[in-house]
Amino acid sequence: MKNHLSHLSLFALAASLATPALAATEVPNIVITANRVATQKTQLGSSVTVLTSKELEDKGYTQVFDALKEVPGVSISRNGGIGGTAQIRLRGSNPGQVKVLVDGVAVNDPGNANSEYDFNSLMTGDIERIEVIRGPQSALYGSDAMGGVINIITKQGAGKPKLTASTEAGSYRTFKQAASVSGKEQAVDYRFTVQRLDTQGFSRVPVAPQEKDGAHNTSLSGKLGYDINPDARVEFSGGYTNLSLDFDPSPTADGPAQQYKKVYYGKTSGSLWTLDRKLENIVNLQASRTERDFSEPNSATSRYSSFDGNEASIEYQGNYHLRTRDVLTGGVSYGMQDALNSSRNSTNVLTTSFDKDVDLVGLYGQYLWGIGENTTLTTGVRRDDHSQFGSDGTYRVTGVHSFKELGTSVHASYGTGLKNPSLFQLYSSANGNANLQPEESRGFDFGVDQSLLAGKLELGSTAFRNDYKNLIEFDTVSSRYRNVSKANTKGLENTAKLHILPNLTGTLGYTYMLAENEATHRELQRRPKNVFTAGIDYSPNSKWNLGTFTRYASAQRDSDSLTIARTGRAYTVTDVYGSYEFIDNAQVYARLENAFDRDYQETARYNSPGRGIYAGLRASY
Repeated sequence: MKNHLSHLSLFALAASLATPALAATEVPNIVITANRVATQKTQLGSSVTVLTSKELEDKGYTQVFDALKEVPGVSISRNGGIGGTAQIRLRGSNPGQVKVLVDGVAVNDPGNANSEYDFNSLMTGDIERIEVIRGPQSALYGSDAMGGVINIITKQGAGKPKLTASTEAGSYRTFKQAASVSGKEQAVDYRFTVQRLDTQGFSRVPVAPQEKDGAHNTSLSGKLGYDINPDARVEFSGGYTNLSLDFDPSPTADGPAQQYKKVYYGKTSGSLWTLDRKLENIVNLQASRTERDFSEPNSATSRYSSFDGNEASIEYQGNYHLRTRDVLTGGVSYGMQDALNSSRNSTNVLTTSFDKDVDLVGLYGQYLWGIGENTTLTTGVRRDDHSQFGSDGTYRVTGVHSFKELGTSVHASYGTGLKNPSLFQLYSSANGNANLQPEESRGFDFGVDQSLLAGKLELGSTAFRNDYKNLIEFDTVSSRYRNVSKANTKGLENTAKLHILPNLTGTLGYTYMLAENEATHRELQRRPKNVFTAGIDYSPNSKWNLGTFTRYASAQRDSDSLTIARTGRAYTVTDVYGSYEFIDNAQVYARLENAFDRDYQETARYNSPGRGIYAGLRASY
């Protein structure tokens, strides 16, 4: 365990970069995450959404969590505004069944009870694009990818040296600053960014005494790349986030409590083209670490607790280009996870709940097959070996066919998923169960994309279904985790984009989803049946950009317990945003969040922000 921790610390401090293939994301309509190799979006059978840096900037998003509200099939919940626990579900999955990557580095927290990623500290200031892949992806990404994968790809330095800075202020005494320096000198490219967000906030729970719960977030990130020659490149990148926040001990108790969270991630990557540039060889060394400390002075049992989770891996991936569009991908990885949980009670007695580690070995392969100009198929398989459970396998098949003369594209995918129990679920002294088995799933989708009016109208509709078994849940009788549940999610994702004028675009989205616990025959918690989105973006000229975005979510169950029903009611929230470039490379911008001051809850018994006004300045030199 101690050796693992020392290795992880070195990896994090030596920070590094995403796979060299990620440089291809600078090309429009190229997606990396779906196939782990640069692929035209029109050649993907998987359901994919890409959010670009321009979209994030135009709408003024400060946190990735807020941007993901636009993605079809996404369910969101946050406990009381900025800093509160922020969970993302894809097509009705659990949050821990979504694999989250930053520049390809897995950042799911092994010390978390469900090994999920909490989006409460991830800011947008250094992001180039976000790729969201929905449906089972374990065939390429192993455990935690049952519901899908979210890959946050940060910006890469290019061109002459440039300094970019921004400052913002607004409601709830919120202030944000960011600065970055980037560029490329001959064979070396670089980018380094610092961000800071402070807010006084509001009370996270609607009970007396209604004290304000603030948050303070600092983020550092960087990339450095060196082109050794046209066929070889080495890259380094990494990041660090430090979040401190006030929270309330429970939805029914306001009080003085604090959380301190630190996240480190790093990656070193090298690539070499061989065999007359037909075989791309990539070696990645990566690690992440999450530290969470809680101080609850009024608690009778645990005044202080800490959760530390670490993950590190080394991986080889080869991409062999057989023909113009055919690519054979294969890889092998070795990794390790460890986690530590300890607490002190009111008399300062230290208790260690668990201090455990596991080893992971993965072997995967995929063939991307271009049949003619209009059809692409992919097949992938993976074998994972877990030091606790032994071996297990997953697979995935996708296909897409374009009827170009009709402007129609048909896509489909089918795959299986795997989710290992978390170290907390296995080994917690109070609640763990070492006999737990991995969760399993299978899922498929089928969709049609249609272009009309000479490309001015783009329509999309995708039907999906996922079946889960062996799900892990907490048994209140035995106070232990156990494999008991079965569940299914099914629904329809619909999108429309209309280019009304060259400078005026409207978007619509509607997701209908049924999510059922097959053991209790009740709705799965925090999965609204209906989610509707609508947006308008207008740029009257090159200096102005104006827009609005609305999201509606129907009432939803907040717990599988019969005694806790729904969040209360459906809600609709509208944001308005705008920016003006008053001189070259300098903009003023503003946004109005929750414009109609709706009183709503994303999570039952937790407040959400009311109307907020924010304005700022950004410039580059």
